Amino acid sequence: MKKILVLTIVGFWVLNSFSQELSTLKNKTIKIQLDGKGIHAKALEYAIINNWKFSKYEFVSKKDIKANYNENDDILMLGLIDGYITRQDDGRVYDVKSTYLAIVNKYVDKKYYDIKGKKVVDYIQISDHTISSTDSIDVYSDIVFHVQQLNNYLIAKEEKANKIRSMPYYYNKYINNLSVSAYKKKKILINKHRLDPKFKKSDISKSYTLKYSIVEKEIIDNAIINNEDVLYYKHWYNSHCLISAKTGEVIHCYTALLKGAKKCQEELFKEYGKRLK
Repeated sequence: MKKILVLTIVGFWVLNSFSQELSTLKNKTIKIQLDGKGIHAKALEYAIINNWKFSKYEFVSKKDIKANYNENDDILMLGLIDGYITRQDDGRVYDVKSTYLAIVNKYVDKKYYDIKGKKVVDYIQISDHTISSTDSIDVYSDIVFHVQQLNNYLIAKEEKANKIRSMPYYYNKYINNLSVSAYKKKKILINKHRLDPKFKKSDISKSYTLKYSIVEKEIIDNAIINNEDVLYYKHWYNSHCLISAKTGEVIHCYTALLKGAKKCQEELFKEYGKRLK
């Protein structure tokens, strides 16, 4: 059977080495697997149409994939899939199951992919909250965000000739060294419920004097869904980040695991303010 490309949604991002497959991924038409007509399938379709730039794509149903591919057939696919990661703890070995946005290169007919196995090229984990949620704004926003991140990550990885090895390297060494002059006049949306209770507006104004608004989560969700030309604050991967709602680009990140949220938020705006000068 001929090869196709499918992408799958997962809750935790892990980078596998696939330097030889990156050009294949870019130059082929990706089969985007849509599982039924539920809210998550519709959100994935919407997110791909409006945010996927890395390669060509076409939508296929899970039913069509199952009918045309056998176990272990070559397949490059993008879609919502279930997977597991095997962990060891105090002599116990057990599987942790979740849902992923992942790129796979082999068809697996059984329910779960081995996320750490060779059949999974790359993946990003979707939270259990998003998968169980029936709130359309919440689901659409989160899936758009993760599609943007996977798309941008692949583009950045190709530009850096596969030298990007991990998420911390990607953000701390790549993102924070980019020019931010294009974002100088962009408003920052800040979720009022994500700020440390001790953090005040005056803490932002000390080092960042440009436009910002402290808003409800729904305002940020709608900005992401509609690709509005604003930035927003997000705590992600143990980092405090400023992200473009329009493109998903991570504009600046501050990471300090041993510091409290208030201090990290202060340093985020302080560092970003310095970069804008």
